[in-house]
Amino acid sequence: MHGRQLTLGSALERITGIALRGGAQVRHCVAVAGGSCSGKTYLAKRLEQALGDCGVTSVRLPLDDYFRACDDPELPRDALGRTVFDVPAAFHLAELRSHAIQLLEGYSVLARRYDAVINRCLYGAEVKSGRVLVVEGLFAIDACEGIAGLRIFVDASKSTRLARRIARDRRFGVADDVIVHAFETRVEPYQLRHVRPQAARADLLVWSEITR
Repeated sequence: MHGRQLTLGSALERITGIALRGGAQVRHCVAVAGGSCSGKTYLAKRLEQALGDCGVTSVRLPLDDYFRACDDPELPRDALGRTVFDVPAAFHLAELRSHAIQLLEGYSVLARRYDAVINRCLYGAEVKSGRVLVVEGLFAIDACEGIAGLRIFVDASKSTRLARRIARDRRFGVADDVIVHAFETRVEPYQLRHVRPQAARADLLVWSEITR
């Protein structure tokens, strides 16, 4: 990859410094990609907080809000008919990219919001432009090709990502053995094939092994 590996604290300091360049009228796009439970959302939220502490307005655009609806005929499925969420075709990437461009041009957008209860993307409230746009999700670097001034790939060990996924999915009543089986047989193979290649185009690699 093009960049060097940084800890979370070092990454936040460097990203915030980049965002402060160019004066108040310059807008920046930061793409934060990485595997499931690697720490993408945590980094993006910490970045928002750090920017706010510096008086810089920011907007976070989560890729998860652009999932296709469960009955969308274009939603990919495997040979057994199971939904596949860890591939680019599972998202409305073109729409997210269009929204990102509009926000960078200073316009407001009616962004999507994904309702996990009904498994559908709905249009949420109006999102106004800020000085820094943070696009965060599995394929953020792919979605922001050519428009992101800073591309970040967040990573952690497989054991850490699995432990975080177990802790997350337990809250939804999913049994540990089901979580582990899905991670080993579906999530990890898809992400090695489709998500990890983005690391080669990242400007920064953030190692997120800290227990949160």
